[in-house]
Amino acid sequence: MSINPLSLPGIIAEQIEICDDTEFAEARQTLADFERQCVAEPSVQNDEFLAGAHRQLLEAFDDYDAPFDAEPHLDALRRLHERHPANPRIIEDYANALAHHHDAWLTAEDADPARAAIPYQALLALAEKNPEHDLSEEIADAYFNQIHHYITRGEHRAADTIHGQLAAHHDRHPASAHITQRLAQAHLTRIYSCADTDELDSARAAYHTLEAFIQKHIDALPPPAQHNLRHMQIRALAHLVETSASPSNTGENPAPSDPTEIAAAETHYAAMRELCAPLADAEPRIARHFADAAIALCNHYNLSDEPAAAAEKYRDLERLADRYPQHCAPQFSRALYAQITSAIRERRFADAEKHHAAFERHAIAKRDAGAPEKHDDTEPVENLAQASAALANAYGSASRMPDAERHTRKIADLLDTAKRNPDTGASTLANLAALHALTLHNLIVDYVNTGDTATAAARHADLAALAAQHPDSAAAVENLADATDQIATNLAKNSGIAAVEKFLSQHVPETLASNPAYSKTLYNLIVIASDAKDITAAERLYAVLRQLVQKNPPHTTAALRLAKAAYNLHYDHSDAGDFPRAETKYRDLVVLSRIHEGNPALENGNPIGLEIALRQSNAARNYAIDLKNKNAAHRIPALLADIRHLAARWTSPAAKPVHDALAQITTLCPPQPPPLPGA
Repeated sequence: MSINPLSLPGIIAEQIEICDDTEFAEARQTLADFERQCVAEPSVQNDEFLAGAHRQLLEAFDDYDAPFDAEPHLDALRRLHERHPANPRIIEDYANALAHHHDAWLTAEDADPARAAIPYQALLALAEKNPEHDLSEEIADAYFNQIHHYITRGEHRAADTIHGQLAAHHDRHPASAHITQRLAQAHLTRIYSCADTDELDSARAAYHTLEAFIQKHIDALPPPAQHNLRHMQIRALAHLVETSASPSNTGENPAPSDPTEIAAAETHYAAMRELCAPLADAEPRIARHFADAAIALCNHYNLSDEPAAAAEKYRDLERLADRYPQHCAPQFSRALYAQITSAIRERRFADAEKHHAAFERHAIAKRDAGAPEKHDDTEPVENLAQASAALANAYGSASRMPDAERHTRKIADLLDTAKRNPDTGASTLANLAALHALTLHNLIVDYVNTGDTATAAARHADLAALAAQHPDSAAAVENLADATDQIATNLAKNSGIAAVEKFLSQHVPETLASNPAYSKTLYNLIVIASDAKDITAAERLYAVLRQLVQKNPPHTTAALRLAKAAYNLHYDHSDAGDFPRAETKYRDLVVLSRIHEGNPALENGNPIGLEIALRQSNAARNYAIDLKNKNAAHRIPALLADIRHLAARWTSPAAKPVHDALAQITTLCPPQPPPLPGA
């Protein structure tokens, strides 16, 4: 079946788009079929469409960081150009492919400037041999690609050399909007590079160069190009504001930026305000850069304790969020969150509540209005939940429990609304569920600390219900596990193990009971029961922990906790002379050690199997001593065989206690009868 040449570009483009890997097998097969068709039906038109198809596949491979796979298509384009050296369409496709491939080798994960030089030199030669075809834009692209390559690698001298060549190229083609924009991009790239390496004076000098360049050339350009240049100028100013206002150190106690830098940032901010006003209505995404600059200054003024200046930038953000909600809401929500957390740190709860109320109005109005950009739509709601969580935790720490409960309910309401909205993304639901779980957990801890166990149990039930509704939420289950541990430990200390066991039987859902995180609570309770000499209760809890580990055999942390519990109970039974029970716990240690001796997971810097082996060898040594003292030395050889296995398996310096135990058990072992004749 022949392929209509006019349909070929669309077919190839669709096959590239729907391909789920980087092989592009369907598109390559279509191209091969058309190549055979061109051999059977040779024509200039067919070769023109063939060149276009090779260019499409070359760009696809280049864009997927596979420039090696693009090489055959570049060779095919070269051969087509040699067959039709004066054909303008083929020259254009070949020139674009050379420029694109040059960029691919410069930006590939394994960038190779030597390989990039091959298509670059071919492009220059093509332009020289075909002066009647204007390839100046393709050459400008190649110049810019090299500038970007060198700047991103810190090779500024090389970048400056190419920058000069691009400027000279622009002088030869002053009417080209494309080349003018490429040269402006080069200036912008230099600004970013200097700013990102804290060469702010150089960055500002580069900005003034860009500003003068734009002023000189903008009036001669068509409106779209004028808009692009102004957009670049705004991006440059925003980046200068953000880097100038960033803290002078980023540790746990960041220091505000130098006042001189802030003065420069304010100058750039004022220039941005003037530029953005006439442009943002036509293209609202431009306002996002202004918002980024505003939040950078807002954060600085919060850090430097200048509330009036911070409030001014905050009002700018609020106006931007109202006017351009789809593009500036995230920055505004982050600024509000910063205001709330700042007020919380200073215990200005009334101010925090005022900011939270504004945040709530803004986020909920935006959520209810809907937005085409999902990531922007959900962020304010998530930030609002974070703000409520921060307030709930602060109120809990201050023992203002009704206020803590109020903000916890706000998070629950946000989560319930998000669940009912079919457009809510899975990540947003997961984040809201995690925040709700953490806040409930903190409430439970606060109630436990104040002795209000009844309310703690009620919130525990809420957290258990949340974990059941979100079984895939690791955060929900982990917080439930830790909250259970807090309540259980408190009950054990104040009301005894029986009260704990009753609580666990009534309040631990299957979601937690079968989760390895529950092993922490069980192990802690076994220790408490053992210390209280309630060995019967310890054994009951041990059975539950053992069953949990059997349900999750690969889970190393739970297995190690079981090993520790077995080790402790082995000692309890051995000290009491209850050798059958001591033997049972020791054998559990042996089984756990054998299961995990090849496990690569680490604990205390050691393989998990070694951590268990150390406990087994120590238990075996002390068990051997007890057996000898109780006239049961005939049972020691079995222990000796176990520890010989461990010593053969673990030979690192960290395993020295295993070898020490082997030596001591060997001396305790009774003499063995000589082997029978012929054995």
